[in-house]
Amino acid sequence: MEQRRLGRSGLRVSRFALGTMTWGRDTDEHEARDQLEAFVEAGGTL
Repeated sequence: MEQRRLGRSGLRVSRFALGTMTWGRDTDEHEARDQLEAFVEAGGTL
């Protein structure tokens, strides 16, 4: 996954972020874990 610098902080983060607004409401714990694992495996960090 493409990485970008985060302002002047020196941090590099993934270009895409993982939205979690529905976790706990529409997404149960197991689905959320699967989504997070897939995101991290794809190189996501934000």
